[in-house]
Amino acid sequence: MFNIFRKFGRKHFLGVDFGTSSVKVVELSIRNQKPYLENYSWAYFNASLSDQDTNEITRDELMRISLEKVIKKMKPVSGSAYISVPAYTGLITIFELPYMEKNELEQAIKFEAHKYIPASEEEVVASWDVIKSETDNSPAGSGKRVKILLVAAMKEEISRYEKIMKAVKINVRAAEL
Repeated sequence: MFNIFRKFGRKHFLGVDFGTSSVKVVELSIRNQKPYLENYSWAYFNASLSDQDTNEITRDELMRISLEKVIKKMKPVSGSAYISVPAYTGLITIFELPYMEKNELEQAIKFEAHKYIPASEEEVVASWDVIKSETDNSPAGSGKRVKILLVAAMKEEISRYEKIMKAVKINVRAAEL
């Protein structure tokens, strides 16, 4: 079940979840091919400040200060993390396309994505996956449909969170909404 961890070749994993009002951090390790919770912590953004006026500090700075306190307290083994950013920073949608060959599907998805993403392709990080296909053996043009899950975020938004992570000396391995 947890064989996915083996393919990364790592023993410790750090996950950081940036919410709308707090940051949560979890550290997992692999023991006997099973995940083991090593440590976890969280901090509310405005609760991380004691003597400072939160009106004079940016949201990014609040997030950095909160994360820094959590990381200092936890002392994680891993120097890199998988992060989750608030859903409002991106887009998650499902749409259907007629069944087509895999080589045509990627171009069709890029074309269809422009209907949902209000920015140029250069400004966005996007990923997609087929979540339902009536049958993989259907001939093209047979009336069969394919459901696509599209996830996109502005590069600028992802970069904000990467800068916060870099400020606390942790590399980002992957980001998700």
